[in-house]
Amino acid sequence: MSRQPSTVLFDMGGVLFTYDAARRLRYISETCAIPESEIQARVFDTDFDHRCETGALDGPQSCLEFNRLCGTELTRNDFRTALTSAFEPNGIVFGIARELTRQCTLAGFTNNGHEIRAGLAALHPDLLPLFADRLVCSAEIGLLKPDPGAFQAVLTRLGRQPDEVLFVDDSEANVRAAAAMGFHIHRFFDAESLETDLRSFGLL
Repeated sequence: MSRQPSTVLFDMGGVLFTYDAARRLRYISETCAIPESEIQARVFDTDFDHRCETGALDGPQSCLEFNRLCGTELTRNDFRTALTSAFEPNGIVFGIARELTRQCTLAGFTNNGHEIRAGLAALHPDLLPLFADRLVCSAEIGLLKPDPGAFQAVLTRLGRQPDEVLFVDDSEANVRAAAAMGFHIHRFFDAESLETDLRSFGLL
């Protein structure tokens, strides 16, 4: 019989944060004075994001590679700001997360590189500490959702079994993969349905 979840594992982009790739592209274009189409072709139509997300490029390397591809000289701080410009906190979801801390453990799992996590932590020092050291980015483990190995690595990090964890993600592929491993799941569409599901689990 499945256990009551004691940990809620949140996706970041699309759940805790809204994600707008077009906003990121506009920001970089305006900052670097390069047309959006050129940035898209030089950087985001290549395997750059994948190399960042898998950890093939660490933080300093990803900044150097971006500058090489674009012909720019962004500092690491400017580079982080550019990448994180796509993200805006979902205040309602973070409010729910704060409520959850009374009943359970919070954790996060995101398909992202080191610089995005570091950048968001710097931009939102009041938000990400809710997750302490339980915010895992794919670059740390070298695997991406929905790879079962990625989920297993997160479980090992958290010291949990699948049926102790409720996984919240906006991707159908990701929640299906988690469900196949025995996680409790919630596919995220909006804060209202998330809150309803959390109450059904007795977590709010």
